[in-house]
Amino acid sequence: MRVDDEVDEITVLAGESGRGRKLYAPVRGRVAAIINGLILIEQVNDVLDLEAGVRGRVSDVQSGRGAVIEASGAYVQGFWGNGQRAIAVLRGEASTALEDLDADQFSSPFHNVIVVVRRGITQRVINAARNLGVSGLVGPSMPVSLLGHALGQPFPIMLTEAFGETRVNRTLNQWLIEHEGSQVVLDAFEPTPWDTRRPEIVMTVATKPGETPVRPNLMLTLRAGMTVRVIGAPYTGMSGVVLNLPSDPVLLDNGMRFACAQVELSSGERIFAPLANIEVSGR
Repeated sequence: MRVDDEVDEITVLAGESGRGRKLYAPVRGRVAAIINGLILIEQVNDVLDLEAGVRGRVSDVQSGRGAVIEASGAYVQGFWGNGQRAIAVLRGEASTALEDLDADQFSSPFHNVIVVVRRGITQRVINAARNLGVSGLVGPSMPVSLLGHALGQPFPIMLTEAFGETRVNRTLNQWLIEHEGSQVVLDAFEPTPWDTRRPEIVMTVATKPGETPVRPNLMLTLRAGMTVRVIGAPYTGMSGVVLNLPSDPVLLDNGMRFACAQVELSSGERIFAPLANIEVSGR
């Protein structure tokens, strides 16, 4: 054994030939030094293949942490995910309900695709998705009683709105229709109360040669005419347009006053929604 020799768990460091006792290397690595009969081994870390998740350009490398990838595309955040991740084509549910289809995976149009259902996810829907061999499942809501069942699935499941029974968000539904057939990354991250990260769908959009997309304005302030999404009950998931931003706090039905925006929902109903319960649709 010499310095710089490569070793692994089956390399004999010392011992008698034949059937005698032998000392094997405890880890895979390189012999860094041999001092007074003591062999120092520099362990070699396993090589990990880390997927970028998007098609873009490496704009920065952060030593010891990773890289920053710059890409142009479409992006939507969800409410909850089961901790799985997949890259596949996005496809909406057909006129026939997912749970009513033949369970033959290889003849199914949903085999190896991410399926979007525009109704609440039930146990039958989850079981049908597994039997059909889908790569992922996206829906507006799901009963909280199915939490454990969803966490046990081998494919990602993402809720876009909430637990319980919630209507499909009109703006998000239109986004999904426009991008059907595109390859997306479904990162169904399972959020915790102390996490700022959320589950998401990311799709890379090709740009014309020489064209540089406009960077999103992260300092954009709420103003009249903007399209927003309400995330508080009883209007969770509904989209609308900001009509007015009152200068004084508004007294709501619960007897409390909040800084609010007057929003005209897609249904035509006008409401006052607390600013904390409003999300702005990105551009």
